[in-house]
Amino acid sequence: KPGYAVQARELTQSQSILNNQIDSFAKNIFQEGSVVTGAAHQLDDSVFYIKVQPTFTSGSTIIQIDFSQFEGNYLVEESTGKIGYVKKYTASNATDLPTLHVSIVAGPQTPFDDNSTFYTTVNRNSNLPLVYFTSSSSNASGTSLLFHIAEGVFYANETFLYCKEDTIVIGKYDKLPSAVVGLNIVESIVDYIDDSSLLDPALGSSNYLAPGADRYKVDLQLTTQNYSTVAITYPNFIQLSVIVDGN
Repeated sequence: KPGYAVQARELTQSQSILNNQIDSFAKNIFQEGSVVTGAAHQLDDSVFYIKVQPTFTSGSTIIQIDFSQFEGNYLVEESTGKIGYVKKYTASNATDLPTLHVSIVAGPQTPFDDNSTFYTTVNRNSNLPLVYFTSSSSNASGTSLLFHIAEGVFYANETFLYCKEDTIVIGKYDKLPSAVVGLNIVESIVDYIDDSSLLDPALGSSNYLAPGADRYKVDLQLTTQNYSTVAITYPNFIQLSVIVDGN
């Protein structure tokens, strides 16, 4: 009605009605966890890991290296000229060095050398200087197994959920692991502190930068679950593939 304020309950009820209409239609076409569009996924077994030293010594200077920036960039093994493309980075932990998962794009499809020097740029499209680093002194390289999913849309939780393109490590130092791969459905509430776009952007108005309503958010996160010979249903989990001994 013109001249009447919209009540909060009226707005939330209209949202609930719309969501129920979408869900009622979708259930006639899709099962829970169905792919709606895209989301092609596959194993990637053409990958080699490189255990790398977290620092590089240049003269008397010790340089700390941020390997997380190397994803999507190329590296060169100095002694052989072999070129690799970094598909994934795994951070160090109590037992393992930082690890790069690399596909070889030029050179023999064999593991890289121990105690080898590499160079790369943090962003090959920029004018940043070369970044040097070295591999571990022993057992520095071997085969690993990754899982890749393209962007797409799934039907779950009574709605259509966007899935971003992502890659996950299934076998860090092992080409023949067993695991269940899928998407965790992660629900959260986002407020103006998490997302500044929820502040009123109307410059010059009396409520400029006033907090707007919080948002309900659902993320799909590519992850793994433990493999078992007995079928297990995991809550809030869309199963994509069961991998047994690397297959």
